[in-house]
Amino acid sequence: MWVPYFNDDATWEKYRAEVLSWEGTPYKHLKMVKGRGADCTMFIGAQWLYMGILEQVKYDYYPKDWHIHKPTEFVIQQLHYHWQNYSAPGFDILKIDTRCEEDFMRGDVLCFALSTTGVTNHATIWFGYFEETKQRRQMYNSINGHGVCRMTYGSFWRDKLTTIFRVMREV
Repeated sequence: MWVPYFNDDATWEKYRAEVLSWEGTPYKHLKMVKGRGADCTMFIGAQWLYMGILEQVKYDYYPKDWHIHKPTEFVIQQLHYHWQNYSAPGFDILKIDTRCEEDFMRGDVLCFALSTTGVTNHATIWFGYFEETKQRRQMYNSINGHGVCRMTYGSFWRDKLTTIFRVMREV
């Protein structure tokens, strides 16, 4: 039987604490070093390494603005590549077919097309409710100009949402 991995409170708290410990890490293309630099996909990759979901994260060089020049869904392709080649036994990833915020679960990876090309070029981790501030619709990401930070999901993000993935664990 497969269940959402972050549904378990102890697992979520461990993951949540690790994500929060990266806050303030500057945005740096193709990096994943806490406190030194991370881009959006490498930030998520580092979290999945920490949690034992992935055994390795390995990206070849790609230009920072690839999505402007090519219609390649690089973010989605890399997620699938890592999943097929480096996922730890007992884990799977599920593509969620919804745009309804009420169906999002903590730990989901939300992917977005932030440019006019429509190509997915950004990913975040869904938190939903953020306990410290009692705010809903919160997500964590590493984004140019802000680094690793919490942002509120609203109409800007909703209009650019392309794909949602959920980590599943075999029990």
